Parts: sequence; structure tokens; C-alpha cells
Amino acid sequence: MAAAILAQFHHSLAAPLLWVIQPLAAWIRFVADTGAHFPASTIQARPATVAVVYGWILAGFIAEKPRITIAAAAVVVGVAMTGEKSVDVDKRNAYVVEREADIGPLPPGTTVVVVREAVKHDRPVVTQEGIPVIYPYNDQHD
Repeated sequence: MAAAILAQFHHSLAAPLLWVIQPLAAWIRFVADTGAHFPASTIQARPATVAVVYGWILAGFIAEKPRITIAAAAVVVGVAMTGEKSVDVDKRNAYVVEREADIGPLPPGTTVVVVREAVKHDRPVVTQEGIPVIYPYNDQHD
């Protein structure tokens, strides 16, 4: 933030600060990219559920019970992650399309949609009916 403010006056004022910050930002990026490849790195949760869990965590730290709070949070996340299962297309009735725009009315019995187009999404994608949409060629963007 300080570098952005300094850059408003002159770009050379921000350069030394950015030189110091760059390795730290690179580390954060590395950890985020590595963590994104773990199984169940994204957990499906409704906003109300997330608010309640964060509220409990905040209450635990305010009550000065950090060890119990961290242990309870780890258990909740672990239980939530066990519900995540990968999609096995071989055992599903897949509807395959070339482009994302081609997803239209789904044939009866469709349980998964496969899009051959390389499209990168940050979160899991589902149709309006709740059917998962997968993009097997996403790795071409990396």
C-alpha cells in the first residue's frame, strides 16, 4: 500500500520498497499456488455457515482459548473436507461440449458436464440445476 502511495508522487520512490517486498509476495504466491493443488482445497459452504464458523473462532480467541479454538477449527475443516469427493467421469452420465457457451438444455440423466475448452475458474462451477461442470484442459493456462 505504501508503494502504491509513493508511486503516485514518482515511480522511483516506490522502487526500493517494491524491491524489498517482491520476495515476500513471491513466497505468498508460491504457498497459494501450492495449496490450490491440494485435494479439497476448496470447501463448499454457505455464507451463513462461514460467518458462524468465523464467529466461533473469533469468540474463542476473545475468550483467550487459542489452543482449543485452533483444535476445534481444525476438526471442523477436516470434517468439511472429507465431504469433498472428486468427480469420476467414467461412472457418470457425462454431457461433453466443446465450448462453455454450448452448455444448453441438458439431456435427461446428465450427472456431469465436461467442457473441452480451456477455461480457468477460481471456484467449482455447477449448472443452474446443480450439476458439476468440469474443465479437464485448465492446465494449459498455467
